[in-house]
Amino acid sequence: RKMISRFAHLLALFLLVVSFSEAQQQDNQQQSASRTSQVTLSLDEFQEIFAAARIEDAERRLRDKQKQNDAEHERVMDELRASMKPDNDKLHEQARKRRDELFQHRNFLPLRHAAAGSFNATDPAAAGAERDVASFDVELICRVLEPQWTVIPLVNTSSTVASQWRVQWRPDDAPSSLFPPDSQKDNGNGDDPPGDAGFQYVDHVLHPDVMLMLQEEDGQYVLATNRSGLFRVQFAAHTRVRKQRNLNALGLSSLLYPLQDFALRIASHSSQAGFVKDLSVEPAETVLRVTSNPQEGYTEVRGTLPLSADSIEIKWVPSKQEVTDTFEGDATMEDLHAEEKGQDDDASATQVSAYLESLHSVDEGILRSTHTLELSTTSEMSSLKDVRFVVHGHGARVTAVVGHALESWSTQRISTSSGDNSDGATAAEGSSSFSTLVIASFRRSHIASSSTLKVYTEFDRDNASQQVTLPRIACMNVIRQTGQVAIVKDANVEVHEHKIAGLSRCDASDLSSQLRLNTNHRPIVLSYKYLTPDYSVQMDVMEHAAMDTLEATIDRVHYKAVVTDTHIVHSAILIVQSTKLQYLELSQLPPTASHFQVAVNSVPAKPVGKAGGASASGDSSERAGSVLIPLLVGLNPESANEGHSLKSSIEVTYFSRHQETLGHNGTLVLTPPGFTLPVSVFTVHLRLPKQYRYAFSGSFGNNTSSRLEYPIPSAFSYKTGKRVVQKDYKFSRLDDVWPDEDNDGNDSNKESGATKSGDGGGGVKIVTPNTGRSFYFDKLLVLDGELALNATYCTPPQEAAKRPWWKVW
Repeated sequence: RKMISRFAHLLALFLLVVSFSEAQQQDNQQQSASRTSQVTLSLDEFQEIFAAARIEDAERRLRDKQKQNDAEHERVMDELRASMKPDNDKLHEQARKRRDELFQHRNFLPLRHAAAGSFNATDPAAAGAERDVASFDVELICRVLEPQWTVIPLVNTSSTVASQWRVQWRPDDAPSSLFPPDSQKDNGNGDDPPGDAGFQYVDHVLHPDVMLMLQEEDGQYVLATNRSGLFRVQFAAHTRVRKQRNLNALGLSSLLYPLQDFALRIASHSSQAGFVKDLSVEPAETVLRVTSNPQEGYTEVRGTLPLSADSIEIKWVPSKQEVTDTFEGDATMEDLHAEEKGQDDDASATQVSAYLESLHSVDEGILRSTHTLELSTTSEMSSLKDVRFVVHGHGARVTAVVGHALESWSTQRISTSSGDNSDGATAAEGSSSFSTLVIASFRRSHIASSSTLKVYTEFDRDNASQQVTLPRIACMNVIRQTGQVAIVKDANVEVHEHKIAGLSRCDASDLSSQLRLNTNHRPIVLSYKYLTPDYSVQMDVMEHAAMDTLEATIDRVHYKAVVTDTHIVHSAILIVQSTKLQYLELSQLPPTASHFQVAVNSVPAKPVGKAGGASASGDSSERAGSVLIPLLVGLNPESANEGHSLKSSIEVTYFSRHQETLGHNGTLVLTPPGFTLPVSVFTVHLRLPKQYRYAFSGSFGNNTSSRLEYPIPSAFSYKTGKRVVQKDYKFSRLDDVWPDEDNDGNDSNKESGATKSGDGGGGVKIVTPNTGRSFYFDKLLVLDGELALNATYCTPPQEAAKRPWWKVW
């Protein structure tokens, strides 16, 4: 029994081993099979394959989305095409109505509005009021858009007297021309024109669809119709000619539509044929064409008016009138009063009022005055032919008289005395002085009731005398003269009131806006208003001496000197602010300074050598001195002429040699260049040979620093390049060194000594070597302009060689 149990245990163990080996074999087979189906990749390769798969999936989704959008677009376009088919009459009708409403919302459109009239003044003995009435044939052409009831206003019944109404109509499909030729126009006798078959005369009494009626609530005569097409309405308008003395005037006003063309025929007596020459028209922009026919005895005036003109007025002088107003020699105030009295004897003389604004500017040694004289008549039918006024003030001279329609002006000296106070002249007691009579004549075509003149005067001030009497203007033949006076100053003077008469002090805000505008933003020191035109103003003027001001300053100066055994390489960069400075002086240069290289605003420039200074041509000079650097080089063209402070960068490089070669010890004179301008920050960088010891003295002290406390300034340039690129081009730093396409050679800097690199100007950039040891210095607020920097050098002593420890003896 024990043997059987042991045999059963051995058999079970054997079966277990066999099954385990088979399972192990199957696992090995599966692992070998799996190795044959897998591929080993690196991480970068796997990421690349994964990214490509994602991109392909995104492209597939994008293509699907684009197909959906294309399908939606085609669907919308099909619907839009279907809605815009020609057979859709309703949609087209609505679109046409909307277009017509935007173009003309009143269902009619005025096309032409013209007037041609005549005025007969031939027979002075003609009875009735016909001699004072002018008749115009007015024509209005308009288009009615829709066949619906439309009301077309024609004239204002309150301002226009009209008769002889005629209405013509033409369908839209008629092939006739809109405007007939001259042979087919109305011949003026009331008959219908013989041609122009496209228009049909319509009886506005018999036809119920075309009616002329009066709208009492609006005060207008209108045309009511429900026809579409062109309508021509013709009628005669009558206006009265206004006459006063030698001036006639007539016009059409309160027109409902802009008047495009205007014609007027003025008939005259055979003995006065062609007498109408002086014409004036309002609006002033009207272009007139005047023709005279002596055989027929009339003058015809044709005008083309601005598109917005709804009224026109014409004035003319029917007779010629010559006025001779001259004096021989020096006239007196009595002569002027006698002539003025003779003119006032006429009861129908024109009454003129004057308004004067005087602006006095006190300058160094001179007093300049600007007088704005406004003259106006009490009647619109009056015109100003000439103006006379007297400029009072001993020594005051008239420099200019300007004004609209001014033909000429002349001056004449008249004498005034202390006893003559009627004209407002002020003179010392028992003495006589001279004033200036000014006669300003207007053109004969200037037929207006108002005129404006500007009178400019000058008066030389005596610097020894502190009291100044202001000049004034007194107008002649005027019933009233009012005005204002303002005083400004342009120089280093102080103005105070000494004595006034006939004026009242007022605030500057009480002056007219035009007078304040003429000051050109200069403050008004004193201001007055008229009490009487015979006023007098005496001022105390104290002149102060002007002091010199700073025209330029230097913000930063960085000086660098590289010392070798035989030479010194000097370089400096400056940032300068200036307003009017043309040259910058560099002084304290070494006697052997040579080979200058200068760049102003990154533009090569040539310095100018002063007498006794270093030569800038490259040859060594044996005399110490200074050079001048031009500053008006490479400036910003937009701000160079605006008077602002201009900032410039200056780069200077030059060489100098030692008097003797460096030995074992000695002193180096490393004085930086001096400037006459104040310097805010001055930094120095020295590179000296390494084999010496150094001790420093001078304006910067003996303490050096291992680095600069302030950054080195950078040169800048105002030059901009020009190059044609694509619209979406992205600029980079490579474009800064790209050559420009415009090489026309026109350089505005050549006149000031600048040369352009690439144009043969010889702009050479000197590269200073970086050798030796570095020493840094800085100094703030340099005002004297003279700096000293000396470096005392010596060879350090050689130390005895140390003996080895193992050598005891």
